[in-house]
Amino acid sequence: MSERAAWYLVVGSHNQNYRSMALDGEVLMAVSGPRALAGLADFYLILGLSTWLDTPEELEEYLPAAGNFFRRLSRWAQIVS
Repeated sequence: MSERAAWYLVVGSHNQNYRSMALDGEVLMAVSGPRALAGLADFYLILGLSTWLDTPEELEEYLPAAGNFFRRLSRWAQIVS
């Protein structure tokens, strides 16, 4: 009896809400068959090149401090929404 396998690759955003699809241009694509293996090397490359953070404090080191303009803008956005 021969074994059968299915290869598939899903690329894109899994955050499929209406705002994201309309404004952010997010998309999800699924590929099946032997061609799905083509993206596997890219994922391994991203895994090796990425800096993995363990705590939120480490993340704060990479984010720039918000300036006065952006603080006022965010407060205005909270009031409007």
